[in-house]
Amino acid sequence: MVNSGCLNTMRRTAYQKNARNLIVFLFLFLGISSSLYSQRIAMIDIKATDEEFVTNFSKAGMKLISRNEKKIVMEGVLNQEPMLMEADLTPITHVVYRVTVVHRTLFTSSKSKQRWKEAKSAFDLRKSKLVNRYGAIFKEEYSFEKPFKEGKGKELKALEIGKGKWYADWGDMQYFQNLHLIMRINADGNVLVEYWVKDAHLKFLEEEKLTQNQL
Repeated sequence: MVNSGCLNTMRRTAYQKNARNLIVFLFLFLGISSSLYSQRIAMIDIKATDEEFVTNFSKAGMKLISRNEKKIVMEGVLNQEPMLMEADLTPITHVVYRVTVVHRTLFTSSKSKQRWKEAKSAFDLRKSKLVNRYGAIFKEEYSFEKPFKEGKGKELKALEIGKGKWYADWGDMQYFQNLHLIMRINADGNVLVEYWVKDAHLKFLEEEKLTQNQL
């Protein structure tokens, strides 16, 4: 006959085992869920063919600006934010492998120093939102090459001619394994966010080689 002490020990052991199994299950479930939703902009999947991409974002209110075999350009408002979207396509299967979202900076001045401050502020705000969603940044660089220097009012010119770097790169993300995220300021002072779909990018590289071999 088993005494009450043994029964309590057995129950405690079984409870701890079930609790560990539940934690593992939740961890895996949340990881899978994050991966499924990682390739979305405003909850719209960007892992899509050209037809699917245009259809899905048109339903959300985006307007098609231009379209060819290499690129789709759409413009409109998502989540109450005006934006321009450029989707790059694989050359054979026409699958989206990268989406660049252009967030236009709302400038209040024509003076170059003030425009740079406003561009930086827009960048920092967008970066904060992305960190909250995707986690810590893997690599970032904010620098200018001589003779350019921050604070002189020539920052956007430096970015235009390749004498400056102002970007953040999330690298390989644990819970968003099929997504590579990069953001930067362009020469117009707008904030660009690039969403790379990793498996589709590999497909692009493969198809690019095939098309080059056929030439």
